[in-house]
Amino acid sequence: MRTAARLFLRSKCPIAVLISVSLICPLLPARAQTMARPAKPQRGYASRLKHDTLLSLITFKTPSGDILLTLPADLRAGDAVSGSIQLKPKGADLAQKTVNAKLLSEYQIAIGAQTVSTEARSGQWTLPAVTEAVLVLKQKDASDTQSALISLPLLPAPIAPPFGTSSSPAVFPLKGQADRPLALPAQCEADWQSLRVLIGGKDAGFLAASPRAYFVQTPPDVFGKTMLQVRRGDTVTAETAYRNDRVRQGCC
Repeated sequence: MRTAARLFLRSKCPIAVLISVSLICPLLPARAQTMARPAKPQRGYASRLKHDTLLSLITFKTPSGDILLTLPADLRAGDAVSGSIQLKPKGADLAQKTVNAKLLSEYQIAIGAQTVSTEARSGQWTLPAVTEAVLVLKQKDASDTQSALISLPLLPAPIAPPFGTSSSPAVFPLKGQADRPLALPAQCEADWQSLRVLIGGKDAGFLAASPRAYFVQTPPDVFGKTMLQVRRGDTVTAETAYRNDRVRQGCC
């Protein structure tokens, strides 16, 4: 068995990618790939929830295009979670897409009283201590009107401390795949927006975060042996050798 590269830690708040996703994302109980909407959406609106091994993708369909919210798949009651927001405007040409992109940025995504503007392109919510949370899409100028809703099933709150809080040495994985999600252990409680993950000197875009994991999208144009580096602001907190493999044709 190959020895995992040790982290070069430069702060009291280490971060590392897992060698195996199973270390931080244990097998989740079977859940339906799509959840029934808790209420009928307004005309022209729809919502969909899809899970994969690592992430949950929520799609809100609107008359102007789609709003995509990415959250961790391992959602638990009471979690403070962060997610990335993508806007996909409709339009036959650039002018039409520009108009619709502006309209898509004028929505809010709410869980209870916690509201995040889609214009921010990312947000953070604390999940309720219940068995499901309801995500609400609404327009900024009509805050009392719910355009679309969707239920998020929540697993019970973990009894054990989140992964990454023990004194065990953290390790990087030996490899990953280009343009694919990559799981890192949970971050210390700090401003997650100040965190940067670089592979081959290029940013690995933020996808989602929970108390147990932090997810990024690996660069699509970095291949082979390189370096993976973690920065918080201008400070390098960890770095190690890493290999980014090409995705084989036909691989999903």
